[in-house]
Amino acid sequence: ARKYNVHMLFVLQNIEDIPYTIFKNINTRMFLFPPKQKEGIIHYIEEEIKASKEIIRAMNETKPFQFAIWYDKGIVHTSFEMSQQELNLFTTNPNATKEED
Repeated sequence: ARKYNVHMLFVLQNIEDIPYTIFKNINTRMFLFPPKQKEGIIHYIEEEIKASKEIIRAMNETKPFQFAIWYDKGIVHTSFEMSQQELNLFTTNPNATKEED
């Protein structure tokens, strides 16, 4: 499929939902860790996926609201700037103060 520029994208909420035989054949993996689940997800990647110590260290350095993009040369962290209006739109905290732009 690569020869014909065909790509496949998996979007999952639980890493455990993708079988290891498929996961190991994915070249680029993107993670957005929920703060309360980050440690468990990284532990799963370390134990079940057998990621290297460098990958685990880099994943642990991922800050809240950052993507960890794991590809064949390592991990890159990136985040997207969001306006206050966008932050208000995506907040799930009912106690958050909504500010106007």
